[in-house]
Amino acid sequence: MSDARDLGTILDRCLDDLAAGRATVEACLDRYPEQRAALEPLLAAAVAVRRPQPAERTPDPARRAAFMAEIRRTPQQSRPRFWASLARFMDLGGAFPRLVVGAAPVAAAVVIALVLITTQRATPAAASTLTLFSGTVERQRDEGWQPIVDGARVPEGARVRTSADGKALLTFPDGSTVSLDADTDIAVERIDVSPRVVMLRQYSGRLWNDVATDLTPGAAFEVHTADAVVQVHGTVFETAITDGQTAVSTAEGLVDVVIGGQRVSVPRGEFVRAEHQRVAERSAARPTPTLTVDGPFAAALIAPGGEATGAKTNGTLFRQIRGVTTSNPGDGPQRFDFQGVEPGDYTLNVQRFGAGAGTIALVGPDGQERRLTLDAGSGAANVRVRVGQQNGATTVALLDSVAPATPAPAPVRVVETPRTQKPEDLAAQRAKVESAGATARPALTSPATDEFTRNLRVALNGDNVAALRTQLQAVLEGSDAVKLQRLQVLAGLAGDGGNAARITRALAGDEQAALRNQLLQAGEAALAPEAQARFRRALLGEPTRVPDRAQTPPASPTASATATPRPPLPERTPTPTDTRTQRLREALGRSDLAAIRVWLADLVAPENADGTEAGLRTLAALTVSDENANKVTRALAGESNQSLRVRVLALIDTSAAADVRSRLLRTVLGQ
Repeated sequence: MSDARDLGTILDRCLDDLAAGRATVEACLDRYPEQRAALEPLLAAAVAVRRPQPAERTPDPARRAAFMAEIRRTPQQSRPRFWASLARFMDLGGAFPRLVVGAAPVAAAVVIALVLITTQRATPAAASTLTLFSGTVERQRDEGWQPIVDGARVPEGARVRTSADGKALLTFPDGSTVSLDADTDIAVERIDVSPRVVMLRQYSGRLWNDVATDLTPGAAFEVHTADAVVQVHGTVFETAITDGQTAVSTAEGLVDVVIGGQRVSVPRGEFVRAEHQRVAERSAARPTPTLTVDGPFAAALIAPGGEATGAKTNGTLFRQIRGVTTSNPGDGPQRFDFQGVEPGDYTLNVQRFGAGAGTIALVGPDGQERRLTLDAGSGAANVRVRVGQQNGATTVALLDSVAPATPAPAPVRVVETPRTQKPEDLAAQRAKVESAGATARPALTSPATDEFTRNLRVALNGDNVAALRTQLQAVLEGSDAVKLQRLQVLAGLAGDGGNAARITRALAGDEQAALRNQLLQAGEAALAPEAQARFRRALLGEPTRVPDRAQTPPASPTASATATPRPPLPERTPTPTDTRTQRLREALGRSDLAAIRVWLADLVAPENADGTEAGLRTLAALTVSDENANKVTRALAGESNQSLRVRVLALIDTSAAADVRSRLLRTVLGQ
């Protein structure tokens, strides 16, 4: 039943049942799951109208006439049963016109909405979907807290909490997921689909956030607590509130945490703790056990409650277990990292997607390894995995050998989203990687890289220049996969201003030119654009070129006198800054929109990354006037220029200095 007439019939029945006390709103929604998205706002509106209204005032003839004219224009005039049901539910005794008199304009508006919505297909608002694994989840209502069922929609504005034994998952429209641990209380403050915007407010408990990458301008994913705001575009991280403190730890990628106005970058393997809107602690996480599945198998770790982390053979990845991450088996050996996982007995289920044998290798924090063999004939198999805690550290043990998957574990529950509907078969992914001769790029780091990370942090924290140079040299050693992982670690740690300054000093001078250039080349070849920007700033320091004097006022003498002296910067090959500035000035002077677009295309081209920051400052300086800013806006307007506009916005967001970023964004967007 999907058309408007069927929806109207269902609404009639639900209103009858609600009026007679035979059912609750939630029971009606459960009874008609296919119509839930359209039915829920209608029933909520009817319940709101039914609440006691203020005393009536003198009717407004104009409002009443307009209302009745609107009713006469709707097909619902010929549907007396609907009105009878609505009137009976609201105790109107058939006296429908009372809704439009006196103090009932809000009720009238709601009923008009009910009329119009029931005559056409409803457009459901963006909402998350609840998957309940154990215990109960309650949603706050005006009457208090009420249980909600597995599969319920949790819309923008809802506040939900888990019980002491509750575990649940929220899946958002873009496929991002948030796992709620026991005794967790959050509010879903905002959900937008295009661009993706998710804003959560966390009051208590733990969240395990697996955020789909979205670099679209305006996209955001934020978790707000009393002491911090966590901002990401795509990563895996945990937020926990304990004893009035907020702790944020990163499992994959990089997150930014704003604490009392201070922005702290937290790369993988680090955590920061905030209290009273101040940084209370920042340190590295403990070494963790890792489990690797090598061979043509997709593996999934399944918790006792049914939540799972791993991959399906069709390429779908899922990360539902708090404290466990997985890499993509389509890129090479699939690796699981265990980070503060809840103790218990888990099942590792493997499914074949290609031909050949394989192994399961478990490596503990002490480096000891245990291996199990997957023979070439196994279509599916299970291994029991026990997770424990010892002296505050996570322990993992394989309890037995590989066994046939009989009985198979319960199917992994994954809510269908664009993220799950567009994966490529793992066999095809692996074939592409192998045919291209590419080195696998796992998202997780190897034990050797974990050791490198610890040594790098020690050198940075101790401001030990010699030790830091040794670690910078180590970035260039080993396989391509190891180099990539170490580059990512270095770029993440370089997001901290103090670390960036230490790296700059360690690489300053002619004697470090060779190492500096090798690192720059490696970063440009392997890192994402936003990581490249941080990486370059750390290696080279701030640009020394003087901005265009005609457009940029000189710095304040007071500021110059009080500025902290910078260490000598390395020599750089001059770039044609003056020529670039002149080109843009001439294009703006001629109002040549095509030439402006060519200039902007050069700015975002990867081969010109050397002058990115200077180019952005040139653009900011020359668009101070509204006239020039409007020319840039017009040059980027229209669907044909959408791709260039998106790339320029992304470059501004990741590479522009803070003092010009907002102005540049307004120029490009025409705000």
